Amino acid sequence: MSVRMLGWSLAALLAVSFALRGAEEGNPFKNAKVGDWVKYKQTVNAGGMKMDAELKQTVTEKTDKEATVELEMVMQGQPHKSTVKIPLDQKYEPYKQPGMDAEVKELGKGDEKVTVGGKTFDAKWTQVEVINKAQGAEMKSTVKVWSSTTVPVGGMVKMEGDMAGTKMALELVDFGNGK
Repeated sequence: MSVRMLGWSLAALLAVSFALRGAEEGNPFKNAKVGDWVKYKQTVNAGGMKMDAELKQTVTEKTDKEATVELEMVMQGQPHKSTVKIPLDQKYEPYKQPGMDAEVKELGKGDEKVTVGGKTFDAKWTQVEVINKAQGAEMKSTVKVWSSTTVPVGGMVKMEGDMAGTKMALELVDFGNGK
């Protein structure tokens, strides 16, 4: 697995998994509870090489000022963990990654019933183009996310993305609520 693939996978997970519902509601983590979790299956297809991964996001701490989310990813048998602290006293802007300048353009949105993992969700979808600029380089991607208010930790049910021919898909496997 290349570092680029892992980096893009984690960045996409961070930037998109809560993104579109968060943008509509201000900050989806205000209502999160410690112990809320979601689990996804991910497929990355780059240049004919397919990689599958499992992803899990869990709210591990929460104060009035921030939520801490643990991100776990297992790709090609290799575990990767990271933790993200999300301020609750400001609008959640997931596309703004440290060291990157992101420009986001909405391409469309609507309502749709989506079935994943044997469950059907009334979902809202949004498709965006994201242009990230860092150290003089520009990365352009197109992302479509389906979200539902019944899913914790941001609400994402399904995501499809394309960055320079690298295609990624995330699909909800399971979820649970905390205390």
